[in-house]
Amino acid sequence: KDVVGKVYKAFPAFGSAPESIDVKRIINNKKVSGHHAIIPTANIENADLNSLPEGQKNILKLISAKLIMAAADPHKYESVKVKIECENVTFSANGKTILENGWKSIEAAIKSELKNKNSDAEEKDEEKDEEKSLPDISQGQKFENVSAEKAEHWTSPPKPYTEDTLLSAMEHAGDENYDEDSEKKGLGTPATRAATIEGLVKHGYAERRKKQIVATEKGVNLIAVVPEEVKSPKLTAEWEMQLKQVERGEYSADGFMDNIEEFVKNICQKYSSVDGSVSFSSGTSQAIGKCPKCGADVRKGKYGFYCTGKCGMNIAKVYGKELTEAQLKNLLEGKEISYTSNGRKTIVIPDVAENEYQGKIYYQWKTRKG
Repeated sequence: KDVVGKVYKAFPAFGSAPESIDVKRIINNKKVSGHHAIIPTANIENADLNSLPEGQKNILKLISAKLIMAAADPHKYESVKVKIECENVTFSANGKTILENGWKSIEAAIKSELKNKNSDAEEKDEEKDEEKSLPDISQGQKFENVSAEKAEHWTSPPKPYTEDTLLSAMEHAGDENYDEDSEKKGLGTPATRAATIEGLVKHGYAERRKKQIVATEKGVNLIAVVPEEVKSPKLTAEWEMQLKQVERGEYSADGFMDNIEEFVKNICQKYSSVDGSVSFSSGTSQAIGKCPKCGADVRKGKYGFYCTGKCGMNIAKVYGKELTEAQLKNLLEGKEISYTSNGRKTIVIPDVAENEYQGKIYYQWKTRKG
């Protein structure tokens, strides 16, 4: 409660602190686990925020805003759903009437500040979040001489995930399968979700296209063959609830592990046949030449060009200098190339140099000074 009051003083743009601040509904020391929320400390009162770099100050402001929004008054609105019948056809409309703005006023202050920095992006957000209200309507009311027109529109496909939207989707995945009192929901934890995405990208199941994260062919094939029981968030929900029971002493840990073992056995028996309709090979790139040391094909892999014969020849670099694809092709065709580093020109010769270092033999392209 004391920290919330000091946050208001540190950031006047949030408004003035309310007379009463109820933090008990958002903070329970008995339920704090290893990954509790990031919140500002009481030191914010005496800190010189203007001395912080702009990026750090903005991050602190966002963290502070989330804290006081959580402790602020609720945002209350009246939701209205109307069904209208015309010529035996039922039409529906939804609307909201704001009763108390509550924490939304703080959010509006943050958005207003962001709008000044990036007006285009915020205008789109405002259009998306605009609350529509309905006029006063009573049951049984009739409308005469109503004008109407027909219009044709095309629906848009779902937008690809970005890092933020994917993390949010993981957080709320399978919410309907969790018990209301369950503390942990969704897939993973705040500490592991980002690492899960990185793992999918690293192993070729997903890839980044600018800000978007999309599934690769390998990832689509994986989803196609993975059993429904394994890829459903419902399984995670069931196991998480059983683990909470184990933690409270309501369920045996050995019994939980026995069930896991039985589940794996049943899955292996049920899906023991090989599905040949999909392939998980990452594809083989076309060879760009032959290795000068062993004669095997040189291809491009995930981490650059390499000799498929794995003979130890360092194909892609010369003394740490990364060669371009054009330079490498010229070398493999028997042509000399050159590069300049720190003002010194080095000529690379299409032949193999054998060098010994700390008792090991290394192979790379021969060079001479220009």
